Amino acid sequence: MRPALLGAAALACIASAAFAEDPPPAVADLNNPAPFGSPVADNQVYAQLFIDQLEARIGDGTNLRWETEGWLGTDELRAQFRSEGERMSSGRVDDGQQELFLSKPISTWWNVLVGGRYDLDSHPGRGWGAIGIEGIAPRLFHVSATAYAGGKGLAGKIQVSYDQLITNRL
Repeated sequence: MRPALLGAAALACIASAAFAEDPPPAVADLNNPAPFGSPVADNQVYAQLFIDQLEARIGDGTNLRWETEGWLGTDELRAQFRSEGERMSSGRVDDGQQELFLSKPISTWWNVLVGGRYDLDSHPGRGWGAIGIEGIAPRLFHVSATAYAGGKGLAGKIQVSYDQLITNRL
C-alpha cells in the first residue's frame, strides 16, 4: 500500500512540475546582484492625510481648532507634516505647532524623522530643529517620540496610541 502512495505522490510532483507556468528563476549573477531589476520595483508616490480634529465655534467670535498629520512620498523617502493649533476670533493663533520632517525607514516597522518645527503662538514665532523616531511597537501600539532643540532650550514629545477595532467590518 505504501509503495502505491509514494508512487502517486511522485507522479503528482512530476505532473505539477511539467505543467508549471513560470520557469524557475535563474541563478543570480555575482556581478549583477539584482538580475530582475531593483529589489523593490514600486517607486510609486503615495500620499496620506489624517484629520484628527477640525472644529469651528461660531458665536461671540469664530474659533477654529485643528489637528492634522500627513505625508507624501515613496516607501523609502517621505515628506511628513504635523499641524495643530487654534485660531481665535481676533485672528491670533494660539497653541500652534507646525512640523515638517523627512522620514526614512530604518526597519520594517520603524522610521527616523529629521526636520523642524515652528511655533506660531509665540510672538515672534519660535523655530526648532527636530529629530525623532516613530513606528509600530509590539501589540500594535503606534509610538512617536520627537526631540527638539531651539535657541531657548530643549523640548520633547512622546505620543502613544492604539486603535481598537470594534468589528472586522467597521
